[in-house]
Amino acid sequence: MIRGLGLIKKPLKELGGVEYYRTYLPLREASRYDEEIDLTIIDIKGMKKYTNAQMLKGQDFILVSRMYANGYKKFVDTVHKAGKFILFDVDDDLITFLGPRKSQPFKDMLGEVDFVSVTSDYLAKKLSEYTQRLPVVIENFIDYDWFTAQADSVKRFVPGLTVGYTGTRWHWWDWFHTAGALKDLEDIQPLAQGADVDYLDNYIDGLWKLTPQVPYAGYPQMLSQFDIVMCPLEPTDFNRCKSAIKAVEAMTVGAIPVCSNIEPYRNLKEAGAPIVMVNDEKVWKEAGDVESLWREPLKELRDNKEFRLSLSKAGKVWVKAHRDIKVGWKKWAKYFHNSYDTHLTASVLAQAGN
Repeated sequence: MIRGLGLIKKPLKELGGVEYYRTYLPLREASRYDEEIDLTIIDIKGMKKYTNAQMLKGQDFILVSRMYANGYKKFVDTVHKAGKFILFDVDDDLITFLGPRKSQPFKDMLGEVDFVSVTSDYLAKKLSEYTQRLPVVIENFIDYDWFTAQADSVKRFVPGLTVGYTGTRWHWWDWFHTAGALKDLEDIQPLAQGADVDYLDNYIDGLWKLTPQVPYAGYPQMLSQFDIVMCPLEPTDFNRCKSAIKAVEAMTVGAIPVCSNIEPYRNLKEAGAPIVMVNDEKVWKEAGDVESLWREPLKELRDNKEFRLSLSKAGKVWVKAHRDIKVGWKKWAKYFHNSYDTHLTASVLAQAGN
């Protein structure tokens, strides 16, 4: 039996998307379906009830999806001295800390944890020079049944054909450069969900705002108000490292993702997802008219209801078949098994060497 402990910062009702997708959901489902895995999830309130020794007792590994360079070494040393190993899931945020000025502590951290998982091939390549082993790529998977049930639990209260943005404040630059595509676009209802979206009033007339930003548990209800979700990304290293979860979430509720043609959405399209792509990579780089490029597919979706409905239906079918956690748990379980076997082999060889 393989036993593991997943650490999350907040209770489930307050949990953000990263820890939900990369710790809570994979541990819950792998433990449910794989009889050889016994996994426990504990939040920060629970951690305070135990000493490190008590938490680690009986465990083989610790999975964390958010760890910071400040103070990481004490945690890593404690786990290793207890004979356990660390699975560190890294998201795109870490890329911002790998610049020349403050990178060394983060590079050291990546080198000292035992195994690293990421959401994309691009991010894996960026990190591979710092990690002990090649990072393992596991896409984000969604709890399709739960997500759709939550979305269907509220009535549609935003009128009209809704088109717009959803996400955190960190997307403001990508939104700012494409917001003009909605200006003077008749017969649609512009919509934005998240924190600090008031600045969009300067670029979009008649904007309906769903604020503030909500925990993941409330997100499906907000997303259910969208018909079309705009997913623009400037072609930077940081954005290329992202996952395509925004488009997956949109398809799950029947909304149509319109996406920049860069990683990660390019990879999602190549995997067969029925998303609409905007060939804007070159225009971004040349500081060209991004807005005009985005306006055309939005017009087509507005004017062609049959096409719009067919994409909506196809998106839900595709997610159910390819990105449901009922499919994806097997990838996580394989990762847990392989990590355990690798760690066990290394431990035996180390003891034999001594």
